[in-house]
Amino acid sequence: MDATIATDISVATTFTDDTFLIDELKSRIAYLESENKKLSDTVDWMHALIWDLYKKMRASSHSQA
Repeated sequence: MDATIATDISVATTFTDDTFLIDELKSRIAYLESENKKLSDTVDWMHALIWDLYKKMRASSHSQA
């Protein structure tokens, strides 16, 4: 096989492998960003819930005193 053809095939294979890897990494990043958004929303919800409960408990303890 001619060295130039072998080099061209090698470069094409590397490009294809790199393109596949980049696509896989982009897909994984999108998935992780989606999961991060869900977790962040959950933390925000929990934070709001805890503060609401704290305020209710505090108001309840003041009204009983």
